[in-house]
Amino acid sequence: LDLRLATMPSGGEGVIEVFSLMGGYKVRVPDAWTVDNRVFAFLGGVEDKTTPAAEVGAPRLVVRGTIVMGGLTLTN
Repeated sequence: LDLRLATMPSGGEGVIEVFSLMGGYKVRVPDAWTVDNRVFAFLGGVEDKTTPAAEVGAPRLVVRGTIVMGGLTLTN
């Protein structure tokens, strides 16, 4: 999922629900967004490679859900 061209107002919040069973996701977000990772991984993993947004009140993306025997990569 590539969200690098998406826009969100300053201070706005978006939510993505993920579920993976023996598979994987790669989510790309704009550099100016803050990512709040709330994903539970069971026999799998979540790798957050995003850089923290330097701007106070930056848009926030909440990623929540479950990964079972798979993976999730969050990146800018």
